[in-house]
Amino acid sequence: MTAPLIQRFVLSDLLTNGYLVYDPDSSDAVMIDPGGSVEPVSAFLRRHGLTLRAILNTHGHADHIMGNVRLRETTGAPIGIHALDVPYLSDPVLNAAAFFQWPFVPHKPDFLLADGGMAGGGTLKFEVLHTPGHTPGSCCLVSREHGIVFGGDLVFEGGVGRWDVPGGDPDALMASLRKFARLPGECTVYPGHGNATTVAREVASNPYILQALAAGG
Repeated sequence: MTAPLIQRFVLSDLLTNGYLVYDPDSSDAVMIDPGGSVEPVSAFLRRHGLTLRAILNTHGHADHIMGNVRLRETTGAPIGIHALDVPYLSDPVLNAAAFFQWPFVPHKPDFLLADGGMAGGGTLKFEVLHTPGHTPGSCCLVSREHGIVFGGDLVFEGGVGRWDVPGGDPDALMASLRKFARLPGECTVYPGHGNATTVAREVASNPYILQALAAGG
């Protein structure tokens, strides 16, 4: 298939990026991290005649999962997350919804993401790369064919996701950054916050990745 199209939505008070990935030829779509009001996403799906095949969570923090239930109700699309982050879907303290005083509906996933497996629906499938450190079940979603990485809160432009949060682990994060650095350099990285970047750019200049690579292991 031709390269999928990507529509970014900023869906929470924390300026969280949610990404609707779609194939205009088949009208299949996948939503990655619906972290707040999903009305703009629903409107986009209707306007372009798209069918949502799956809802994928890169990790379980509230600003990435808040729209899960509403989007599943309106589209019928199943929700997927890594097994280690399933507890975040039912615990507003763990996922920080309680901290921000956001209304939260506990829920369960419909399927699980597994390292090295594929996730998505229809013509849109992504390789799952388990990259813990920000949360135990954090994952990147990768299309090597099209040079795309949805990185969640692993890597930002010049930065990384926090590890001083419940479930965070600095040693796991360093190992995940080394795993990230082995991805093809030309891949565009679509992060959970901020602007898109590339693997090569971050490997060359991101101080946290440079530290992880220097530490080795």
